[in-house]
Parts: sequence; C-alpha cells; structure tokens
Amino acid sequence: MTRGIGLGMRRTAMGLNYLTRTAAFLYRHDHNAQSLSRKEKRPLVAANTPRKPPIGIGAMTASAVFGDLFAAWLFGFSALISIINPPAGALIFHGMTRWLTEQERARLARSIAINSFIVLLGALFLGAPILGFFGISLEALRIAGGLTVAVAGWQMLNEEDDNQRRESQAPAALDTAPVERMSFFPLTLPLTTGPGTIAASIALSAERRSSEISDIVLNALAFTLMAATVALTVWVAYANAAAVARRLGPTGMLIAAKLAAFVLLCIGAQIMLTGVVDALTPILAKR
Repeated sequence: MTRGIGLGMRRTAMGLNYLTRTAAFLYRHDHNAQSLSRKEKRPLVAANTPRKPPIGIGAMTASAVFGDLFAAWLFGFSALISIINPPAGALIFHGMTRWLTEQERARLARSIAINSFIVLLGALFLGAPILGFFGISLEALRIAGGLTVAVAGWQMLNEEDDNQRRESQAPAALDTAPVERMSFFPLTLPLTTGPGTIAASIALSAERRSSEISDIVLNALAFTLMAATVALTVWVAYANAAAVARRLGPTGMLIAAKLAAFVLLCIGAQIMLTGVVDALTPILAKR
C-alpha cells in the first residue's frame, strides 16, 4: 500500500512537472509571436500611412513666392514708372496731338500702350543677353542711359520758346500724320519708352538673372506684370490727357511740364551717379 501511495505521488509530480514545462513553453511561444507581430506591423503601418507635412508649410511656401513676386514687381514698376512719368508724358502727348480728334487720340493712346508693352517685354527678356553679346557692362549702360535721360530732361526745361512758337504756327507734318505712323515713332519711342526706360529695363533683367528654374519662372511673371501695369498706366494717362489739360489750363500745363522735366533731369543724374559709383567701387577697393 505504501508502495502504491509513493508510486502515485511520483506520477503526480511527473504530471505537474510536465504541465509546468508545457505552460512555460506555450507562454514563451505566445510572447515571441506577439513581439514578432508587433515588429512586423510597425513598419507596415508606417509605410502605408501617408506622412502629413507640418501645418503651414504649403501656405508659407505660397506666401513666400507671392511675396517675392510682389517685391520684384513693385521694385521694377516704381523704377520704370518714375522714368516714363505717364502724367508728364500725357501733357507732351496732348501738345503733339492737339490737332487730332478725341477718337483719334484715344486710338493713338491704345496703340502707344500696346507698343510700350512690346518694347518693355523685349528689353526685359532680351536686354541682358544683348548686353552680354556686345560685351557692354551694366555700369556703362547706366551711365549712357542716365546721360540720355538727363539730356532729354534738360531739353524739356529749355523748350518754352519752341512751344510758344508752335502755338502760333500751322500744324506740322507730324501733327497731321496718320495715327498709325505716329503711334510708334516718335510717341512710343523715344517719348514714352525712350533710351532711359530701355536701359532701366535691361538693368532690371541683368540684376535678376539666374539659372534656377523657379527663379526663371518667377522673373518671367514679374517682368510680364511690370510691362503690363506700366502699359496700362500709360494708356489711362494718355487717354485722359485732354481732360487733364483742360483742368490745368495753359499755365498749369507749363508748370507741370517744367516740374516733370526737372524730375527727369534728376532721375538721369541719379542713374549716371549709380553707374559711376558701381564702376569706381572695385577700382578703389584694390588700392
């Protein structure tokens, strides 16, 4: 009986040992399986889940591009519009076309605006390559363009006698010429988009020259906006030249023309001064 009890206890101990080993094996197997499944699922979820960009990056990029475009346009527009000076040019335009009817003057103003847009686009897009082809430096261009603008302003300051004599004379051949012949020369070139405007346009394009695709696209948009807004301003000013002349009267027109001529002279002097400083700075730096 004692042997049977001992045998039963031995078998019970063996069974408990077997169950303990089995449970430990099952626990380790299940734990390893769960760890493996977690390791496999993590990269799968990360690969399938699209990465969200930080909030505001797209908006910041768009706003930065718009800011650069606006800054480039504003700088070029202010530079070109100060040289062209459409209000002063409108007074000169009215004096040169006073023998035309209102319809002919309106059509002429539209043609001048279109021609100005084409001239500005050509200078902005093709000016820098032309300078490089002929080996002309930007400093030389500024000096020559500033001198041309200053001479034009000086001539406008000293043409009072010519205007008074023109009032008493019969219409010249230029005044009665067809609108199509007057629209480009002399009313577009050199009156509106003269050498100073072309020189400034070439200088703008040369300063913003780049080889990056994004910069090229941005510059193209900025140049197109510059030319379009300047041409639109010229059209509005020239189309309303008769109304402005009637409001100012002869004395007011004379004062406005002289002020515009003096401002034009100062602009030419400033352009020349900038070119001289830029040309002398590298020379003086070497000493």
